[in-house]
Amino acid sequence: MVLGIVGGVFELAIEAIADFVAREIEISNFTRYVSTAITFLIVGAAARRLAQEWKSTTPGWQVGAIIGGISELIAVFGGTVILALSPVAQAALHRLSARQQQMQQDPAFVAAAVAAEVGTLVIFGALVGWLAAWSVVRFPEK
Repeated sequence: MVLGIVGGVFELAIEAIADFVAREIEISNFTRYVSTAITFLIVGAAARRLAQEWKSTTPGWQVGAIIGGISELIAVFGGTVILALSPVAQAALHRLSARQQQMQQDPAFVAAAVAAEVGTLVIFGALVGWLAAWSVVRFPEK
């Protein structure tokens, strides 16, 4: 859980820098790639450490899923706070069409979007964790 929080804080820091310094209104693909890569590095390191201790890949995919899910939850809700506090983001939100503003305020749409983001990172976190653990189990350091 602690590593999930750390991953989420790193994602938030990158998004805040992109929002406040680079004046990115919408998070660019590059920003998303960098923040996700940092989370996966944390997942991989944790999974490798567990695999060294347990000599199994099972804890690797489990911890990867947990870290991925927690970090994405923190990033999603923290990103919402960052957007609420940023004047640049507020100006961009006011320029949305009526349909886009309606979707942004629809609880079902927001819940589905959050579930999709968190679910995706849980799955990929588990895959990265399993792969990192597998590499340690398959090719042990001597």
